[in-house]
Amino acid sequence: MNDVLRARCEESLHVITADGETLVGDRAVIHVYEGLGYGALVGWLRWAPMRWFTGPVYDWVARNRRFAARFAFRGDST
Repeated sequence: MNDVLRARCEESLHVITADGETLVGDRAVIHVYEGLGYGALVGWLRWAPMRWFTGPVYDWVARNRRFAARFAFRGDST
């Protein structure tokens, strides 16, 4: 992995599919959720009108992931 690729991977999720396609950002997240069996839940996010929202939302979360993680991953509360 070269320095450019390492920097890009730090900014957003990258997935290389079984057929060699590279998915980045929101497309990678949707692919992962589909692979986990949540295709019916997230499949509609692939529709073109939804892509206008998924990209910017993913970008915001990726830029602010440390802030978002404080609320999303609070640990075991029991």
